[in-house]
Amino acid sequence: DFKALLSDLIPGWYIGLKELGEGGSCTLIIPYAMGFGTIDNGPVPAKSTLVFDIELKNIFMTLTVNEYIAENNLETEELEKGVHIAVQEPGSDNKPSPESIITVNYTGKLTNELIFDQGENVTFLLGDLIEGWRIGLSEIGEGGTCTLVLPSEVGYGSSGTGGIPPNSALVFEIELVEVN
Repeated sequence: DFKALLSDLIPGWYIGLKELGEGGSCTLIIPYAMGFGTIDNGPVPAKSTLVFDIELKNIFMTLTVNEYIAENNLETEELEKGVHIAVQEPGSDNKPSPESIITVNYTGKLTNELIFDQGENVTFLLGDLIEGWRIGLSEIGEGGTCTLVLPSEVGYGSSGTGGIPPNSALVFEIELVEVN
């Protein structure tokens, strides 16, 4: 089983899979210009025509913030700018400010559960992070844990980034290990 964002696939898959419904199957024959082009990609030589037999088992649609909260039965508090927080452990009184250097364990995922980032004992300047983290993490202290559900406006907005499509709501599971 392989999970991917449609927008992260080679152009031939993107074009072909849009024509296929959930549970459908097909053979895609992709000319090199819609595949890997004029560059070698691992064992695939440049200018290769590609052939894929595909069975589309599931289509995982992303949800809005409110749909995600309802579907996962989360009890959240709504903060400013639509940021939702579910505090599992409030932590100490040592809460971060935008000038704080924080160390966190975290997992970031889309509302369809596709993980796009994670880290353990990662250190950041809170002020350099997306607005949703700055808003949400001010609510917990050192040692605290929470789930943040963020609208795209306080995440990566209409531009998206890396494995995050434009206008995506985001979900972060965060343990605030240290605040300096």
